[in-house]
Amino acid sequence: MGIKDLLPALVNSTQPITIEEMVGTVVAIDASSWLHRGIYSCAKELFLGQKTDSYIKFFMDRIELLLRNRITPLVVFDGPSPLPAKAQVAAERREKRTIAKQLAWISLRQGDENRARQHCCSAAEITPDMVNNIIKSSIVLQALKDKGVDFVVAPYEADPQLALMSLSRTADYIITEDTNLLVYGAKQVIYNWEGDRGQLICQHLLYRSFPDLPDFTFQKFQYICILAGCDYLKSLPNMGIEGAKNFVKALGDRDIFMQVKNIGLFVGGHITVPPEYPDNFKMALNTFTYQTVYNPDKGYTPLHEYPPGLSAADFTYAGLPLPDAPVADLSRTWVSEDVLNKTDQTDFTFKGTSSSDDESTESTHSTPYNLRSQQQKPISTVLSIGEDLKWTPPSFPVMTIDFITGTLSSEHSQTHTQCLFEASDRRVLLYTPPFDIIIQRSCTITAQNTSYLVVWEWGFHEPPINFEAHRNDTESEDESDMFELDSDSEDDDRDHVLPFEVMGVAHSRRRQEVLEWAHDEMVERNSTPQVELIPERINPLDEIAIAVCINTARGPETVGYIAKEMTQYVHPIINTNRLTCARIGRIAFRTTYENYGWFMKLLITRKGTWDRAVIRQSRHIM
Repeated sequence: MGIKDLLPALVNSTQPITIEEMVGTVVAIDASSWLHRGIYSCAKELFLGQKTDSYIKFFMDRIELLLRNRITPLVVFDGPSPLPAKAQVAAERREKRTIAKQLAWISLRQGDENRARQHCCSAAEITPDMVNNIIKSSIVLQALKDKGVDFVVAPYEADPQLALMSLSRTADYIITEDTNLLVYGAKQVIYNWEGDRGQLICQHLLYRSFPDLPDFTFQKFQYICILAGCDYLKSLPNMGIEGAKNFVKALGDRDIFMQVKNIGLFVGGHITVPPEYPDNFKMALNTFTYQTVYNPDKGYTPLHEYPPGLSAADFTYAGLPLPDAPVADLSRTWVSEDVLNKTDQTDFTFKGTSSSDDESTESTHSTPYNLRSQQQKPISTVLSIGEDLKWTPPSFPVMTIDFITGTLSSEHSQTHTQCLFEASDRRVLLYTPPFDIIIQRSCTITAQNTSYLVVWEWGFHEPPINFEAHRNDTESEDESDMFELDSDSEDDDRDHVLPFEVMGVAHSRRRQEVLEWAHDEMVERNSTPQVELIPERINPLDEIAIAVCINTARGPETVGYIAKEMTQYVHPIINTNRLTCARIGRIAFRTTYENYGWFMKLLITRKGTWDRAVIRQSRHIM
């Protein structure tokens, strides 16, 4: 479902997440994704019309698991009304299921149980009756009443309804298998959920998967996904994610609706574009933008407000408001705008009220819920850092202020803004753009006939870290505490140490000999050899390589390298003198089949906090 091959293309924007990191959050569930997985276990029974509730049990087991871990589920179902924009895709899927049903009957008559079950799975679908069974099931009603599980049946598709829950900050995460959620603008989406862990993609990190796309914006991401083929528009022949990205890159700032008919001229090759394709492309984008959803404060509304002068009548393909009352209970998770406007939001959590007087039971455990904040400052992305600039305030000509120029964009705006950072604040040089910040205080000035946004106070945008290190009994107490972060200390003033795996240590005999010598020095002489990190910019195989060297009697000798995907985080701290030290954490001899020989764990200490991606990676290093 969704955009073909999108998840593999977003590997650089993907990070693991565990159920422990989600404690105290609200998680919106795409009911169809779990129901589809549930019906695979009873596909044959459903195909033969036999009564079964196996898919309900699978569904509720996953809900119960979230509740036991103090996570608040919010279940979103697909609506019974077909979406006009998806009529062609829906018809093609019905045809495939019909063929699968015919093949299933043939296989059953031939006695081929395995092939019959495969065809039954292909023919399985989530029908409105099944959705009604879920909602009316006594098991689910019990969960709704006693466990506090909110739900809503979307007017049309669940995807935009889930996106609304994310955009309104009702839900912290969305669990689904449908990549359309990212195109709708959902902030944090979890894929490949296995009950206790999954893969998280955050919208503000999407740019990491498109490093060669200048001036990356969310709208360009939408263009790429639609061009690659979605539920509302088939892709052109031989047009996938890569081809779509190349077109958007070559397009620059030109009007895509005017130039999409000339796509072959931009990417090369002969690509036939049907005459109706530009209009259909715009309709697909409008469907992702204005599809009808249910807002508890306003009733049926578009996901985003219609352009001035336009109404639902101009976007009938994105679904008209329904005459029937919505099927929903969002009393535990949705916070009305009136409450948001009147509430002191210094603390963004509140506790749900238990339906029982017994506060000690699991079913009545007081669960923290997210309180949506309309006052939260938007995330801005620093797109580039430029030259130094001196500015003299007109009202105080005896003073000169030194700035560093740059450009940034906001999540609430598609335009790029010329900006200035104080030259004394060297944090802006820590990372290679683009990177995300939150601006606390700013103003606008004019310097050298150019208008600039001066960013006086700001901080890096980083998702909250909830991480416990796996401690090894043989490691020192000093090393086992290295993951602890002092939340009261300033980011710039504290040291933060994390382990890194040294790659390529078994590449040569000499590297193994050096590691063995270093191990003996540490164990027999209680002396730890010094370590150096040396960037190898003339390395013919990798110009961003960082060599790990141990000082021996011969001088610094390379024993391996920092993992390639980690060098993007180590280079900036070396270039800005934020590297405090690098030292040997552990040298051990392994005897497993695939890992035979001496291996080394490196400890790198930097000033300030490591990037969240580095912290996540460090979990797996023993």
